[in-house]
Amino acid sequence: MSHAAEAEALMQRMVKGDRRALAGLIALYGRGVRTYCARALDVRTDAEDAAQEVFLRLWAQAARFDPRRGTVATWTYRIALRHCIDRNRRARVRRMFGLAS
Repeated sequence: MSHAAEAEALMQRMVKGDRRALAGLIALYGRGVRTYCARALDVRTDAEDAAQEVFLRLWAQAARFDPRRGTVATWTYRIALRHCIDRNRRARVRRMFGLAS
């Protein structure tokens, strides 16, 4: 079974509430998502937290996945991209107003 087919099967299981399916997706994409977040974030040390948030969003939005629009990998990295952009924006606003810790 290819990665894409395995990931799609895991997504279908996740929609049904199978937590082991989430663990399977983390095994498939976790390292790549963490690496991507480390490169995309202004603060690289936030990559682990960001990657965790990406997978929580995958879990919460699993029913919205549409395989006709792309692969699970594409969808996962799109969520990671949007999350990193949002995280960087919030951090910049906090720094601008002197709210950064």
